Formats: sequence, C-alpha cells, structure tokens
Amino acid sequence: MNEFEMIYLKYFNIVYKYLLSITNNKEISEDLAQETFYRAILNINSFKSNSKVTTWLCEIAKNLWLNEISTIRD
Repeated sequence: MNEFEMIYLKYFNIVYKYLLSITNNKEISEDLAQETFYRAILNINSFKSNSKVTTWLCEIAKNLWLNEISTIRD
C-alpha cells in the first residue's frame, strides 16, 4: 500500500462526514469526497506541512462544494 492509499483510507470518512454536514446529501458528499482526493493527488505539491492533512483536504472539499453550488445557481 502506498502513502496516498493510506491517507485515503485514514481520511476519507472525515472528508465525507464534513461534506455531508454541509451538503445534507449522501450522494453529492460521496462524489465530492472522491473528487477531493483526486484533486489532492493532482495538487500534492501545494500541501504545506504547517497545516494538518485534514485541514487541507477539507479546504479542497469546501471549495469543490462552493463551486458545485455556484454551478447549480447559474
């Protein structure tokens, strides 16, 4: 198991529950959680070790949600 797989297994439920708390929708939360980890892989170089991994991942998740709701409103 590589390092990213361990991060995924360790933090997926935290990110999912965070998204569920702001979306109130299981399907959207699961999709956005998956997308969060995809974006994290693409942008791993932007992670600053002065913050927690959960903070970084939840920030990505929040931004994806904000983008999602802005798309819905347009």
